Amino acid sequence: MFSRLFSRTALAVVIVAGAAQMYRPAQVNPAVDPAQAIDAGGNVPADVMATFKRSCYNCHSNTTVWPWYGKVAPVSWGVADDVSEGRSKVNFSAWGTYPGRTKVRKLEDICDEVKTGGMPLTIYRFIHPDARLSESDVSAVCGWTAGETARIEQEARLATMPAFAPWVSRGGLVFVSGISAADPAAAVDVTGQANDVLDELSRRLASAGSSLDRVVSTSVYLTQAEDFAAMNAVWAARWPKAPPTRTTVVVGLPRPGARIQVSAIAAAGTTTRDILLPAGWPASTSPYSYAIRAGDTVLLSGLVPRRGVDNTTVQGDITVQTRAVLENAKAILAAAGLRVADVVSSRVFVTDVANFEAMNAAYRAYFPTAPPARATVKAALTNKDYLVEITLTAVKGGTRTALVTPNADGTPGKPNPNLSSAVVVGPRMFLSGMLGMVPGSAGDAAAQTNETLNRLDRTLNAGGFSWPAVVDSTVYVTDVSAAPAALDAMKARLGGQLPVGTLVVAGLVAPEGRVEIMLTAAKPER
Repeated sequence: MFSRLFSRTALAVVIVAGAAQMYRPAQVNPAVDPAQAIDAGGNVPADVMATFKRSCYNCHSNTTVWPWYGKVAPVSWGVADDVSEGRSKVNFSAWGTYPGRTKVRKLEDICDEVKTGGMPLTIYRFIHPDARLSESDVSAVCGWTAGETARIEQEARLATMPAFAPWVSRGGLVFVSGISAADPAAAVDVTGQANDVLDELSRRLASAGSSLDRVVSTSVYLTQAEDFAAMNAVWAARWPKAPPTRTTVVVGLPRPGARIQVSAIAAAGTTTRDILLPAGWPASTSPYSYAIRAGDTVLLSGLVPRRGVDNTTVQGDITVQTRAVLENAKAILAAAGLRVADVVSSRVFVTDVANFEAMNAAYRAYFPTAPPARATVKAALTNKDYLVEITLTAVKGGTRTALVTPNADGTPGKPNPNLSSAVVVGPRMFLSGMLGMVPGSAGDAAAQTNETLNRLDRTLNAGGFSWPAVVDSTVYVTDVSAAPAALDAMKARLGGQLPVGTLVVAGLVAPEGRVEIMLTAAKPER
């Protein structure tokens, strides 16, 4: 009797099990868009990515490798359910589709699960021993989630930063704020981004009554020197004749994914635009002019240590190279009927802050009295042989007054032998890059920005100018995290609206400095 019952029961089990195989759950891998996968942005270290693929991808991606036991009912139902649930919680194949806040929550969950041993599941680790995580694996994963959370939150903060005014026209010139590609993810290479930038520049100039062929000066900020040749090709196509002057340095940019940012100055209305070239010099082999005269203003390209007469590199230390640059500047200014003493503003880029004092010593010899306003920052240059690049602006005629920033109590400030706090020429004022380190402000970008603005405010007032006269600003920050604090402080100080400006991530020569701001002001025409 028992034997017959057992046999019938066993037969029933076999029949049920066999029937169950006919109703297997769907085991499918949805299509993967590589652009949305977690490794698409290059933000995941190789060791963390290897851990994810070894221990997580079978349940948390659309690339599940379905195991043999997952094809046998009733286990197949459990496996399918685990994969479905895993994908619903975190799907590494669809990471790019999650909003920023969702990513942050999931990053926190990922670290918690691997720390507590909740993931991978115990049964999965038993069947797949290679999925087990070591302490170093857990440390690497949680280290990455913390860093990625900070990066995402910073991106969100950058996206809400106040924007500079797009352009302003004053004194016969149009000043245009720094422009980067509208969607760096859509134009990944520098060629696409550069064209996007120049298209936007063209639109802004048209709004101001100017055009690309009226541009007199461009400042090009690249994130990598390798993009220089491609950028050059874009410039050559846009300006086949009489290109504007150009300064090109390698720095950091505030917009994630941006590889190029450009600010510009163009001639407005009937302002003349004349290309200048010293006698005996060949035209530049790159698509830029050495200097352009726009009305009474002469704007020079960023000059590097190359001989103008034959375009060969001047080898040597920072002293030799600084002299070579400024000798070139003398020749270019002479072609405009100007002298070094007519220079009102200077931007100096050094590749090594250790060279700062030696550069100063060579520089001072060319500006022994009432030197121009100046900002000096650390940046990489487009050729490894260059140690310095200098951009100068000069004004022909007019009364030239060099100023020193007054102290907070109104007493006269201390002159700097390397620069004037500001130079006033007629209705224009050129202010040096200023910093705001005070006791207790180390690392505090907001505090430093506020003190910098105090000093700029006193300088503007000393020259008879005010903030509404500002037509251009360059804000240098040592890292992107300082940018929101700096711009928020500027916006609050300036009544809720930023002037035309450009934000650049570069090294400062002051060790504790995090923010430096340089201004140009011009009084409205009456």
